[in-house]
Amino acid sequence: MKIEERNRKIYELYKSPPPGWSLKDIGDLFGISPQRVHQIKTELDSYAIMGQMNEPKNNHHFDKPISATQAAKAAGIPYYIIADWVRRGLVKVLQHPGHACTGKPVLLDPVTLNERIGKYRPRRKVAAVEV
Repeated sequence: MKIEERNRKIYELYKSPPPGWSLKDIGDLFGISPQRVHQIKTELDSYAIMGQMNEPKNNHHFDKPISATQAAKAAGIPYYIIADWVRRGLVKVLQHPGHACTGKPVLLDPVTLNERIGKYRPRRKVAAVEV
């Protein structure tokens, strides 16, 4: 069974479970943890809301120079991550106005930006655990 097909079945069972079923029962049926069942449900909910059921998350392709702010909004990536890529030299800057032109955007190279966005995987925030 393909993973997409399995996830679709898990999602359907989660949305309308048989009477008395819990996340543990659904997870046991597919051999996964209850937390993974909930994670799959959350992922598929977000895809359904965005209308991207079978598309990858970061499918943005920029074909012309773009500012970091516009790229962050379009790709759904926090601005500080793109700024960090620029600072570390992972994304090239095509036009840097310098200090003389305040308000003029810094334009980024679309080729290097597309490469970094393709490799980007958001990290989970781990909650602090009380001891």
